[in-house]
This record gives sequence, C-alpha cells and structure tokens, in this order.
Amino acid sequence: ATEAGFVQRLDAMGIGLAGKTLGGGRQKKGEAIDLAVGVNLLKKEGDAVKPGDILAVLLANDQERAEEAATQVLGAYTVGPQALPLQPLIKRVLSPPAQVWALP
Repeated sequence: ATEAGFVQRLDAMGIGLAGKTLGGGRQKKGEAIDLAVGVNLLKKEGDAVKPGDILAVLLANDQERAEEAATQVLGAYTVGPQALPLQPLIKRVLSPPAQVWALP
C-alpha cells in the first residue's frame, strides 16, 4: 500500500484483467491459457493497510507482463481513511412456501 487507511473498494474487473494480462485468460479465441499465473489478494475490502503493506501477490512467468499487471492491481484498490461499516454475511433466508401441492 502507498498510504494508510482501509481498503474501501476492490474492483473485481481490474483484478480479472490483471490475471488476463499475466496470461491467465485469452486475448483472442484459440490462445493458450497459462495455468501457472494468477493473482492472490492478501488485502480485501474493509482491511486496514499501512504504507509498505503487500496488497496482493502476482504469480507470473514474464517480467513485463508482471509489471503491467501490478499497475492494474494497484489501480483496482481504493484506500480511504475510514473503515467500512460491516455488512451482514446473510441478507435474508429464502424458504419454501408453507404448503406444496402435488398434482396427480
């Protein structure tokens, strides 16, 4: 991290594009996918960070691609001064109707 605060937002599209840049996705139909590359997120939304904290680990086979993906990953993080309010893990429980009628 470059500043102290809390991870306010983490853009999933930006992380996905970083993985694609590393070779974990296709640019064009028929291209091979490099199964050895990836992005391991160490800090997620709501986590506290301070300067120098590692936000993510990139698994790469190409230095140039790794540098481009690192820029994309850093751009996907938004760090702000305030902690996010905790959101419930379960918003609501869906249950079946009280009676189920079977047709003959």
